[in-house]
Amino acid sequence: MSVAVVCCAVARTAGLRCVLARVVAVRVVAGFLAVVARVLVARVVGFCAVVARAVAVRVVAVRVVAGFLAAVARVLVARVVGFCAAVARAVVARVVGFLAVVARCAGLRPAGVADPDGVRVRDPRAV
Repeated sequence: MSVAVVCCAVARTAGLRCVLARVVAVRVVAGFLAVVARVLVARVVGFCAVVARAVAVRVVAVRVVAGFLAAVARVLVARVVGFCAAVARAVVARVVGFLAVVARCAGLRPAGVADPDGVRVRDPRAV
């Protein structure tokens, strides 16, 4: 039996009309549904808040980890670039030194540089 039928039967025994009983039944059902809706909305909102907090915590964790990894990457890149620059400087210095030794052994000197006797060598290209 539905709520309206029960209310109608109670109303007849109390001497009331069925229309009034139906109105009461509708209000009772509407009130019950409103309570159920409020409970469901509260549960859904609570669940969404819990999920949002969990997601926010994960997002913060991901951002922290990403920031840490970016800092590590910047440090590593700086170290690698610094190492490569140091190696390049050392190689260039060695090559230049080797070429200077070869030039000295061949008796060559750059123009304008004094020879071991202290006499400046004239630039052969100069007129």
